[in-house]
Amino acid sequence: MAYTLNGLSLGNISLEQMSITSDLDHFNFPASGTKDAEAFDYGDTKNVIRISGTYSASSLQDLANWIAQIWALQNGDQDTVVFHSDLLDQSTTGDYTDGNVTVKVRGFTWKYKEGRPLEVDYDLELVESI
Repeated sequence: MAYTLNGLSLGNISLEQMSITSDLDHFNFPASGTKDAEAFDYGDTKNVIRISGTYSASSLQDLANWIAQIWALQNGDQDTVVFHSDLLDQSTTGDYTDGNVTVKVRGFTWKYKEGRPLEVDYDLELVESI
């Protein structure tokens, strides 16, 4: 399979980065060191996925339509979509053995460079969501 977002090919991926964070409540008693600290995990986690890549098309119209389709995912009232990761698809344990992560799009930036008329470099920022 290939890297996709909502069924759209993401072309040639040069970076896939996932950052899962937990908002821990850190507590120290006065005059205590860090070895005496307690951290409470109330389950507040966030998975932010960053993708960088290059997308090539066979015509300028196809390239512009691909950009418009990715843009359309951010509409002010987003539904979740599926991001497919070829790397996670190789996992045999955990929650992502099919390579699919349900996400919403936080940001999409693309760069059109002179001399490459049918290609854009892009960055996507996705947030895992139900």
